[in-house]
Parts: sequence; C-alpha cells; structure tokens
Amino acid sequence: MAKKILFVVPALGIGGAEKSFISFVNALTRRSGNELMVIVLSHVSEHQLKKLHHSIQIKILNRKSTSRPGTLLSVYWNCRRFRPDILIGWSTYAIFVVLVIAPFFKKAKIIISERNYIPKIFSLDNVGKWRRRIVLYLMKKLYINAHVITANSFDNLRFLKKYIGSGPSYYLLKNTIDYDEVSNLRAKYIVARDPAVDVILVALGRLDYQKGFDVLLNAYYQAIEQNTKMKLYLIGSGDQGDSLKKLAKDLGIDGKICWISEVNNPYPYYDLADIVIVPSRFEGFPNVMMEAMACGKAVIASDCKTGPRELSANGKLAKLVPVGGVDEMKRAILSLADDVETRTLMGSQAALYIFSEYEKNIIVTNYIDLLDKIE
Repeated sequence: MAKKILFVVPALGIGGAEKSFISFVNALTRRSGNELMVIVLSHVSEHQLKKLHHSIQIKILNRKSTSRPGTLLSVYWNCRRFRPDILIGWSTYAIFVVLVIAPFFKKAKIIISERNYIPKIFSLDNVGKWRRRIVLYLMKKLYINAHVITANSFDNLRFLKKYIGSGPSYYLLKNTIDYDEVSNLRAKYIVARDPAVDVILVALGRLDYQKGFDVLLNAYYQAIEQNTKMKLYLIGSGDQGDSLKKLAKDLGIDGKICWISEVNNPYPYYDLADIVIVPSRFEGFPNVMMEAMACGKAVIASDCKTGPRELSANGKLAKLVPVGGVDEMKRAILSLADDVETRTLMGSQAALYIFSEYEKNIIVTNYIDLLDKIE
C-alpha cells in the first residue's frame, strides 16, 4: 500500500550531501509508488530544484533560523495539510524540527537521518559551549522518540546507538551514487589538459576549516619541491577562500594552482585528475571521495571520522593519511605521482567497489524494504 512520506531538510545547495539526497528521493519516488513531499527550511539552488522529480511536492521556507517559532509553525501547517504516514528529518537541525512537531502527528512514524558526525561537529571552536550542551541535551531527550534512526556511516551509527540508547531501531543508510547520472555528467564536456604538466591533482569542496585545504597546500608546497611537473586544481568557494589564496601566495605556489569556483558538474575535473585529494579534518560522509572513486581515480584522503576508511575498505582502495598530516600527505602525493600502474589499479578496483556498495538502486531497494516494514 502506497504511503505519504514527508522529508524535512535544512537546505538543498550544490554540495555532495544534497546531490546524494536528491538522487535518493528521485529514485525512491520512481520505484516505491509512494507520495513524497520535501520541506526545505532555508534555500534551494536552481540547479538542484530542476533535478528534483516532477511528482515530488516541494515547499521552500527560506528561513534563516530553524529554531524560530515561525519555522516550526510553517512546517507544522504544511505537515498538517499533507498528512504524512512517515515523517523524516534529514540532518541535525531538520531532525529537531521534526521531533518538536511529531507529538501533533501521532499516527505518523518518525524516521530521523543523521548525516553528520556529531562529536566532531560540536567540538568546533565556533560552536559555543552552551550551544553544544543544549544541542547534545536535546539530542539525548528527543532522538529517543524516533521509531527509526539512520546514519550514513558505521562510525556515526555506532555513536548514535551508544549515545541515544535503546528504543529506536537503528539502520545504516549509505549515501548513494547514480551510475547513469555519473556516465551522463562525465560525457558533458572535457577539461583540456596542460601538456606541460605530468601529474594533475584535484581537490574539491567548501573552502572552510573542516575540509582541510590548508593542510593540502602545505603538503603540495613540499611535494612540488621534488616534482615540479605537478599542478593542483582547487575547486570550491567558502569563507577561507581569501586566506587560502594568501597562504598559497606566501608559500610561492599560487602559480602552480588553478583556482575554480564551485561547479554544478565536477565530473569532468575528476576525469582530468591523476589523483584526487580529500584532506578533511572530519566528515559526515565524503561524497567527493565516493564520486572520484566511481570515476576510477586514485584518491588520497585523511583518515578522519567518518567515511574515508569505510569507503576505502580500510585503506585498500585509497591512500589514507593522518588528519592534519602534512608530511604524510606529501609522501602519498609523491608516491602516487611516480607510480602510474598503482594509480590505475587502485582506481579501477575503487570504481568496482563503489558501484557494488553505493549504487542508488541497491540503497533504495533496502530503504523501500525498511519503509514497507513500518506499520
């Protein structure tokens, strides 16, 4: 019997997590026969809006804060009109909104999907002590009321089981990748290769503290002292953009970097790359790493929580280096730069693994089974 399923999400920008969500709900609505609605608390990029399946109802609230009463009221009234059988909060603050209004919808089953690794998110310097305490307290008190708790990595799921405790069912919901979409996006265009460059490095993501691009720049500076025929493509935008460019200039490597703003389609740049680097200090789940591996590329990633070790099959399918390890990253870059055979083998094995474990149809089939069991 078809169900009415309502998702509440924080935003739908052009990041990897958002792309994975849209791929997931599109596949879910095509295959399950369920009626879907998505409430977006803040903004949606036009690019992502166009990709959302036409049958999915969408309500964009454009709110600046999830904690204001107006946000809760808007979600409540939209939920009341839709009358969901299943109400899903997707990521931390959207989860709080869902759990606050859930008592008014007693017939709806509540699923929460945590996409961040909470211990790291709330250890950042920009998260105040009291805010951290309040959020963790609310998690402890509210998450227990969910029927099902999902997370996108084993480490995150393990933490939630231990922190929240018994009551909800716990379920691993991996991020997804769409084989057909990857093939189509790779075919869109080709980025020309500089014939004077032997090895091209690509790094992609938000230019902020979490993504660790300062670590990469310092490692790259050391690496090109030994191999001058390398070039780094750094793709993305963020609040550390200016400071990263200043660091590159201070190191004298700005002429060896191609700076590119955020792109809707990163796949031609993955194809350009000889090595893709993911230097994150922490992750919820590194979609850049998954996308690069799906393209058959050798990847160097920091061994952060959560995702890289899981994605790389414990370091067999990518080189893992310690978080913040400049010297280790330099050595990994030089090692792969000099070894075409290893890069090729690592990339081909990685692609097979990603499409066997994370292809959207596999994940969606398992999720449909979960939804069918909820009565």
